[in-house]
Amino acid sequence: MFNRTRIMTAVAVPAVAALGFGVLATAPAASATPAATATAQISTAASTRLLVVGDRGSDVRTWQQDIDRVAGKIPGVPHVATDGVYGPRTAAATRAFQRYAHLSQDGVVGSNTRRAMSSALHGSPTPASQPILRRGDHGQAVRVWQTDLDNLSTAAGRGGGLGTVVVDGSFGPKTEALTIALQKTEHIAPDGIVGPNTRAAYLTLLASEKRNG
Repeated sequence: MFNRTRIMTAVAVPAVAALGFGVLATAPAASATPAATATAQISTAASTRLLVVGDRGSDVRTWQQDIDRVAGKIPGVPHVATDGVYGPRTAAATRAFQRYAHLSQDGVVGSNTRRAMSSALHGSPTPASQPILRRGDHGQAVRVWQTDLDNLSTAAGRGGGLGTVVVDGSFGPKTEALTIALQKTEHIAPDGIVGPNTRAAYLTLLASEKRNG
């Protein structure tokens, strides 16, 4: 399905540099030697190519290092060996990160996954791509949030935690009530709306429950 040799030529150099993956921030100077220019082009291409199971190289190792850097602060994302081999463990860790970022959990490292990683590495409590959810919403993002709420009960080990909700993709009264309960527990505005602060509160509470469990 994916052309693993395709170079993403549509990405401008400044935009790529903003992702924080160590690529050049500016285009090569006019006086640069052909060899230096070629090296810069290879570096940029390597840092933006799609990564899938079976790939090898320094860009795979860089991705594994990024995974390891967020593994300590994002529940569910495991540490991986930084061996430059994109194997099943790296793919599983990538899918766990994609779930956190509310992206398609395909284990493929593409531009959306890289942007979410850049957001996580630079201190954002949750990726900017995560939608704001409220009562009346429907869809996969709601389903993921309902699963997150249920994860709190599992992590609490008390058969309850904040309570459970049917994972049906419909943001109804029960989902709103559990969201408000979470917000009250973490001392943020109990408005029942799932925004960045509520998502950060969820991660904080989940980590606390796992430590105490």
